Amino acid sequence: MVIRKEDLVDFITAEQKEVAKKIEEQIDKALKERYLPPQTLSVALKTHPSERVKKEIIKRYEGAGWDIEFKSSQRDGEEVALS
Repeated sequence: MVIRKEDLVDFITAEQKEVAKKIEEQIDKALKERYLPPQTLSVALKTHPSERVKKEIIKRYEGAGWDIEFKSSQRDGEEVALS
């Protein structure tokens, strides 16, 4: 069976789900330890997630009411900002 484009919009592999889970755990830990409303909290990530993993993380946190943005730089690596 041929894969349709629309079938891949939200597709994520088991390995990518595991990476997303680890990033979620890292973000949640930082939020519990350091977040005070109404500030924006930046969390430096321990990994460089793929675009699909980023999309999954964004979907999860936006679904929970957060504003979230990934930022990347060669010097500082990958980080995520939440408010």
